[in-house]
Amino acid sequence: LDPLIWLSGLYYNSIEGRLINYGLQYSKRYKGRERLSVNPVFRYGFHNTHFNAYLNSSFSFGKKYLNTISISGGKKVFQFNNSNPISEINNTLSTYYWQHNFMKIYEASFGKLEYTRAFGDGFSATLTASFQDRKPLENSIDSLKGKAFSPNYPIELGLGNIPSHKAFMATLSLNWRPGSKYVEFPDRKINIGSKYPIFNLLIAQGVNGLLGSAVDYTKWHLSMNDDLNFKLGGLFRYSIEAGGFLNARKTFIPDYQHFLGNQTAIASQYLSSFQLLPYYQYSNTDNFYGAAHGEY
Repeated sequence: LDPLIWLSGLYYNSIEGRLINYGLQYSKRYKGRERLSVNPVFRYGFHNTHFNAYLNSSFSFGKKYLNTISISGGKKVFQFNNSNPISEINNTLSTYYWQHNFMKIYEASFGKLEYTRAFGDGFSATLTASFQDRKPLENSIDSLKGKAFSPNYPIELGLGNIPSHKAFMATLSLNWRPGSKYVEFPDRKINIGSKYPIFNLLIAQGVNGLLGSAVDYTKWHLSMNDDLNFKLGGLFRYSIEAGGFLNARKTFIPDYQHFLGNQTAIASQYLSSFQLLPYYQYSNTDNFYGAAHGEY
């Protein structure tokens, strides 16, 4: 069970008003590396009276190398940036106390299937297929304490809210850390890292026409990150990334390349976000972008 305290379950935004987002977790370990995890999540907005429920489940297995199959589906509230740049508690404080409704959301019935496999030598791959039947949401509360809320879509993009549509996406992610070392046991190998960086290549395809999908695009993302330990000289962490759209024939705001911004007083993750960037100001479908973060 999620903890039964206010900060973990009861939130507030301009679309749903006060809301409960509550989850349960069941996990069972079998022989070897086999493990099952099931996580149902329930969400109810008291002001717009929308009920959403979905299920996440995963099964891990494998003798020498770990493999995981994950299945999820149901009806869910998504941020336009599906990487969730703003947390529920940060948005609650911002919306209720300062009337800045930064979180922009839509509703979707969805299904997702994901398979991750490790191959050894620091190499692993993840294949994902996902479907969303996206529906726009509007503010059900126009103002609070005499201050009007902004519309429930990224006004920085000047596009208005998304129309109802369906989207089928297929993603391949390749992860490689050269020189990876392993500790080997009779029934498994455990990766203990390497002195070299981690490289990740991701290709995402919006599949037009499949299950009524209206999207049609191809985008890529390449990243490199590492921690450099200089001992008495300190620790330097960095992350470098590049990407873009090979084509963007048909996209909607959730399909854009988004950057993790932050407009609240609470710092976000240093090596993956920009602390003073509006959440959707530079969202785009351009051919190329680059970004770098460092922390000493």
